[in-house]
Amino acid sequence: MVDVSLIEGAGIELEQVGGAGNDVKVKNRLSNPPKINMQITQLYSNSHTLNATANDNLEAPVGSIPTSTPIGNALLKDFVPVENITGTGADKIIQSGYDFEVLEDGQYVADGFGVFKHDTNNTVVGFTFSRERAGDWFFSPRVVRNTMANGNKPTELAGSGLLDLLSGDKVRLWIAGSNNGDCTVDTLSIRLRKLGERL
Repeated sequence: MVDVSLIEGAGIELEQVGGAGNDVKVKNRLSNPPKINMQITQLYSNSHTLNATANDNLEAPVGSIPTSTPIGNALLKDFVPVENITGTGADKIIQSGYDFEVLEDGQYVADGFGVFKHDTNNTVVGFTFSRERAGDWFFSPRVVRNTMANGNKPTELAGSGLLDLLSGDKVRLWIAGSNNGDCTVDTLSIRLRKLGERL
């Protein structure tokens, strides 16, 4: 038996089959699909030259860092922004340049999954998110990291977290590596969704 009330409100179209009132078949579509607040980015062979960091922990930059700080400055601890991003599918989030700009205050879930390669053996690669507000970057202290497979072979990285954001805040993805060399982003998918919104 199916409790129809649990699924009718989600906009799922129902079709009764048979004679019993609770025998229903759920069609494979939504009659009133909810809007999804998310950005998806896909990158292919997007290469980044990464410098060595002080240690394999790839510690994130700390404190408020002016957005005028040039890439390569010691304050950024060799993290570089992921380039050439594109975005689709958001009604309260827009993509601009490197960034995802949110249009509503709230808590957001940030998910990231990527396939990376590095041309130097025994290299740890990691990514983290920053929030831009009032002309400063603030970095998440948590860096998602993994040791890359040797021989420039692809390795997966995935992570998620919560971000407290205000309207106008911009979120940016950064990567770093523990060794000098060239890091290639084979594929990358990012989702930024306001907490409480239905998928």
